[in-house]
Amino acid sequence: MKNTLIINGHEKFPLAKGELNKSFVSEAQNTLINIGHNVKLIEIDITYDVDQVVKDIFWADNIIYQTPVYWFNLPGAFKKFIDSVFNHGLLQFINMDSNAEYGSAGLLNEKRYMLSTTWNAPKSTFNNKNGYLLKDGTIDDVFLPFHLSNKYIGMSKLPSFATYDIYHNPTIEADLEKFKNHLKTYLK
Repeated sequence: MKNTLIINGHEKFPLAKGELNKSFVSEAQNTLINIGHNVKLIEIDITYDVDQVVKDIFWADNIIYQTPVYWFNLPGAFKKFIDSVFNHGLLQFINMDSNAEYGSAGLLNEKRYMLSTTWNAPKSTFNNKNGYLLKDGTIDDVFLPFHLSNKYIGMSKLPSFATYDIYHNPTIEADLEKFKNHLKTYLK
């Protein structure tokens, strides 16, 4: 049986109450429980204990980071959460005595993570050689520092998932179904 930790990185703002990300968190919980995972949830908008989060990371085989995208980045509170947890667990997450190449001494090599994001940007913003903002850039390009932080502590990246155009052309029900299939494919 696999252990999966879901981290809901939503930070409340007047235009972003968090219902959409909660829907994806709920879908992940239900899908993973149905395929035999033990699941724990951390919601950064609710008080969390950094010591317990570090323990939960060690407990987990997989971590799902569910987050909205604010200004092409993680919400500030989510970034602060990651900084607090990774710094608190640093001596447990990295072999500080290693002479290995910088960035390759992470100790969480048996763990995998998945980034799941919700975007106001339409899908056509990405992988578009004529695009204005990204010029062929992907979601993973936008989140390169996030991915490097997880790689630095040794975790392996699973394919990311995204929901696009959530305000102007939402396809939430179809996206939740795609998300369920994504989870079943990569977290069997």
